[in-house]
Amino acid sequence: MGMHLNERILIAGVGGQGVLSLGHTIAQAAALEGRWVSWVPSYGAEMRGGVTTCTVVISDTPVLCPVVDSFGSFIALAPQASNLGSLVETTGLVLCDNKYSHLVRLGKDIRTVTIPAGDLGERLSLTRYINMIFLGAYLALQPVVSFTAVELALKDIFGQGEEIASVNQKALLAGKEYIEHNA
Repeated sequence: MGMHLNERILIAGVGGQGVLSLGHTIAQAAALEGRWVSWVPSYGAEMRGGVTTCTVVISDTPVLCPVVDSFGSFIALAPQASNLGSLVETTGLVLCDNKYSHLVRLGKDIRTVTIPAGDLGERLSLTRYINMIFLGAYLALQPVVSFTAVELALKDIFGQGEEIASVNQKALLAGKEYIEHNA
């Protein structure tokens, strides 16, 4: 390993997009791998329609302060979240849909990766699982947890339901493969 792991991830979107379950899944996967984790959800003023965010900190030492004000990674699930790009630190990573990447205002050294998550979701009938398409893409770029741990975490969170697991799986792979073929 050598490198000390301290990944701070901001995930944001609108209510109903699965922002919190995306964060929960990463946090659970990291915990399964024996990392120290914090997962802090925060809801917009309106539960639906407002911007929902959650922050995940994954570290190989105890997380002393779960409240973070700058991030190494930002996953933007909706155009409404794009103004949060200013919270990403220099050399950080922003992942968003190519349809609204032009809205994300960033510092100069920030790496922005766009994926057609919405289009992929429609094409594969996974519109309700776009959060998992983003997660697959994110982990292809920043392998902070293994896909195996994510699969186990999804089973923990959503129960052993074969169907839901396989749909999430399909969405994860769609994001991962998009990055592998296009990044």
